[in-house]
Amino acid sequence: MKKLYFLLIVCLLILGINAPVAFGQESPAPVIRELRALIESGKTNFQKDVGVLADIDTASGIGIYKTRKPSPGATTVILQSVEGGKRIYMIRYDTKTMSTDSLIVMNQIVNLYIDELNAMIKSGLYTGSDTTDDYGMAVTIMKDLAGNHILDYKSDKTMQAIYLYGLFSESKQSK
Repeated sequence: MKKLYFLLIVCLLILGINAPVAFGQESPAPVIRELRALIESGKTNFQKDVGVLADIDTASGIGIYKTRKPSPGATTVILQSVEGGKRIYMIRYDTKTMSTDSLIVMNQIVNLYIDELNAMIKSGLYTGSDTTDDYGMAVTIMKDLAGNHILDYKSDKTMQAIYLYGLFSESKQSK
């Protein structure tokens, strides 16, 4: 039991998980700084975050790109039509394959994400709505005040995922 508590404390110190700070202020939690940076990067369709093409789903025509900076404990990819256009940056935690220790840390991260999404709405700069998708997953949809779809937060018993949407503009985008 002491090993578990020690491991949890070490993980929390490494990840820098602290009390959440109001949206728009500097956060001591690296996962929240990363989320804020990705929301900002979405304004340029994740130009600086997209890595090399890893795979193509030929049925859908979607390219799966590596990200330049992975998130600890999560799968991160950028999805985009092979013809170009809007990119989707995905951060996914698959709870089915996690150890107990990893689940404890992921739970802390998820709580930070949820606190941040709530703070974003309270800031008045974003709107949010909660729904359930066709697969029974809980979905929080976030939009900016201009109505741009910024992100979806999806969760169920087996995974937690954030889908960040790039704002596509032909004049800003290069293939």
